[in-house]
Amino acid sequence: MSFAQKRNRFLQGKLRSVKQEVQEAREIVKTVQAEVETLFKEKYFPDEKLEKHENKKQNIVQPTPGAHEQAPSEELEAPSGDAKHPSLRKMFKSIAKQTHPDIITDKSSYEKKEKKKLFDAARKALEEDDYDSLVDISEKLGLEATDPPEGYYEKIGEEINSLVKELTMLHSTLFWQWFMSTDSDEKDKILNEIFKRMQDYLRA
Repeated sequence: MSFAQKRNRFLQGKLRSVKQEVQEAREIVKTVQAEVETLFKEKYFPDEKLEKHENKKQNIVQPTPGAHEQAPSEELEAPSGDAKHPSLRKMFKSIAKQTHPDIITDKSSYEKKEKKKLFDAARKALEEDDYDSLVDISEKLGLEATDPPEGYYEKIGEEINSLVKELTMLHSTLFWQWFMSTDSDEKDKILNEIFKRMQDYLRA
């Protein structure tokens, strides 16, 4: 494997890892926010639903989790989403022609299962712009891989940097600090600070 290939695979692995870490951090902050809002309501508005304050409280949260991705449907066509590069779509379609469940109905149960795994992996790779995984799957099927889009790995590097910045921002929130703290006094201090900020927003 050349140095370029090693670099490219490292970038793909790093991207997957950072994406997962950011998603987990988003979910944690979102869960903590809901818990803190419940504690705030119980302390300051035990008999009030706070419906009129909901819009203001939304402004307190710094991170905004990204939109949920739609579950992939088993179609022969490539996902429509953001316009995927033609070379990635071309590889996916070639793979789908050999692995789509509707096309391999005459195969054995074992082969159907294995081809289905490759189809699902290819679809996920396309959705994640994972060129290297599509190449791996193509090679397993004896298919010719296309060249990567121009500037593809440079864009991956930019995406990694953007995700790292988001992760840093998530880790800097009081919600995250409260979640990570193991000292009860420190947790109370952080929680009181959050409550103070929430009260300031509600008074504004």
